[in-house]
Amino acid sequence: MQIFPSIDIVNGKVAKLTQGKLESIKFYEEYGSPIKVAKKWESLGANALHVIDIDAALNIGNNRKIINEIIKSVNIPVQVGGGIRSIEDIEHLLNMGAKRVIIGSLAFNSINIIEEILKEYGKESLVIALDHVNGIVMINGWRSSTKIKIEEAIKNFKDKGVKFFLVTSILRDGLLSGTDIEILRKICHIKGIEIFAAGGITTMEEINILKNIGVSAIIIGRALYEGILNLKELIEKIKE
Repeated sequence: MQIFPSIDIVNGKVAKLTQGKLESIKFYEEYGSPIKVAKKWESLGANALHVIDIDAALNIGNNRKIINEIIKSVNIPVQVGGGIRSIEDIEHLLNMGAKRVIIGSLAFNSINIIEEILKEYGKESLVIALDHVNGIVMINGWRSSTKIKIEEAIKNFKDKGVKFFLVTSILRDGLLSGTDIEILRKICHIKGIEIFAAGGITTMEEINILKNIGVSAIIIGRALYEGILNLKELIEKIKE
């Protein structure tokens, strides 16, 4: 199982929102710029980074130049999400050097784009974000319900050739309260896909459970920035 440190960017700074709410924003300026943070996580042993452009996701600007600098400044893969609303956005990020692009609402609203991207760039290029509330997928910045169960969504996208799914428990995101293990347990048995888990992951005990049920990668943000988990120690323990 891989560990992806998360770098969420707001107005050019590393930040974290709770449950995606802008009013809950907390900046981590003591860590320095997003580029400095990316290099820090790489130096501690991270073998991939998870970078989210919060401004783009909320449609209040973007941090694409900074993301480009992050990609150029590290020697590990970077997957990028946040406010990706067109095939041109996807192609721009992939051509910039992103290993994978994460899309959520776009995947549900423009299903044909998935086939185009997979054909042009391959399965490794795309991650479908399945943000959910009690197993029901939400889109449009977590404001709209698709009324589709997460298992159904995975099977539909898998049929289109999708391999990677980022599953985030909205109700637990940023709360340091643990993620929704039961939902993850239900979907990890689906063959031919890889699940990346996010949202509230905080303890080594929980991480071991996620590893044992078949989660391929975990995304950790606030627990790292607030010193609850140590990335270097975490990577070493996962290898045991």
